[in-house]
Amino acid sequence: MLLPHALVLTQLVLILTLILTLILTLTLILILVQSFVLAQRRSCLKLEFHNVNDLMEVRRELMPVIKRRQEKGDRPSSHEMMDEGKEIVNMLDVIVDIREYDVPYTVRVCIDKEIRAGQFYNVTTTSDSNITLQPKTLQVKPNPKVLAFDIECTKAPLKFPSAEVDEIFMISYMIDGQGYLIISREVVSEDIDDFEVREF
Repeated sequence: MLLPHALVLTQLVLILTLILTLILTLTLILILVQSFVLAQRRSCLKLEFHNVNDLMEVRRELMPVIKRRQEKGDRPSSHEMMDEGKEIVNMLDVIVDIREYDVPYTVRVCIDKEIRAGQFYNVTTTSDSNITLQPKTLQVKPNPKVLAFDIECTKAPLKFPSAEVDEIFMISYMIDGQGYLIISREVVSEDIDDFEVREF
């Protein structure tokens, strides 16, 4: 029979062994995850274009090559792509994907030039017909009009409305705090009592 001190000491050793095992397991998992992330890291090439036509032309050239490669599952390994001793004969051999090709031109310009919606700008033209934008500091903020609306449609249970079959039976809208309701008498035959709209 173990003495109480020896029993406590045995339990402490067991707990410490479990803690060390847990720490070693977590360390191994972190090393594996880090190795996986590093293996997935790829070099990227950023292309910039002077106009949309150039962008579309390059996209037309690249998309078929990338689609063929993805269909065949043909992806060059990290070693093939990073091997400094290997000369790349054709750059298309190492391109495995294309990103942000579907971002609309106006959105891309706003992202790159940090043009924000709702911000006012001073717009000036330069002698070479370029435009400069400077954020404008307003003394008095504008008071915009706000319009919100909602449309209710008939529909089959658990389905989305279909334009061919379903019809709009109610439109509610609100402008500057005043609410309105338009209903179809073919669907809603009873009168609707006045109601109060509350702002949250």
